[in-house]
Amino acid sequence: VLDATKPDLLLLDINMPKLTGIEFLRNYAQNYTDLCIIILTSATLTKVVGQNALEKAHCFLRKDTPIEEMIDLIEQTWNNFN
Repeated sequence: VLDATKPDLLLLDINMPKLTGIEFLRNYAQNYTDLCIIILTSATLTKVVGQNALEKAHCFLRKDTPIEEMIDLIEQTWNNFN
């Protein structure tokens, strides 16, 4: 799907039914260096995955982040990515 749609920004959850966000980071993120990847999760990241996979994402947002702060962080991440 990513090859066909070529998005600029990907909001990626850690817990997904067929492919977890962590599996995506470990297995595919290196193929999409022009894709800004933001992890959106309710999990405590340090307990979920090792540092190597986490380095492939550009930002981590907890789902309980206030919406205004979430918008600001997404904008900041996007601006820093470009």
